Amino acid sequence: MDSAEVNAKDRERLENNPSIAKVVKEKGYSEGLINAYTQRDVKSESLSFKLNYYMVKNSQNEFLESYERQLSIALKRMPKYEGIVYRGVNLSAESVSRYESKIGKQISEPMFISASKEESNVLHPKKYIEKIIKQ
Repeated sequence: MDSAEVNAKDRERLENNPSIAKVVKEKGYSEGLINAYTQRDVKSESLSFKLNYYMVKNSQNEFLESYERQLSIALKRMPKYEGIVYRGVNLSAESVSRYESKIGKQISEPMFISASKEESNVLHPKKYIEKIIKQ
């Protein structure tokens, strides 16, 4: 299968998912995929959690594999942003010490992350360690 066929198959698979289809219909394809990633659904785990778990564990899942490819394409199409963004992170003591030992170094994780231009959008600021990320 060439890349155009993979792209078409991915889009079809994603647009058949009710949660994604609804947001894509409202926001357009690329913006809809990004919004679907950041949405929180109280009935089930968020798509961001499922996707990042899949990526970290390097597991097999046709739907999440399609979503990873299409989300990467959508993010590359977004305009670049320069400025301060905020992110809330729930870290164990072990994770905190692992990151503290890498202050000043670039850290790479096999996952997507989201951040906000608005500090007030950080989830549960009293429970999470707030990090300011400069892009």
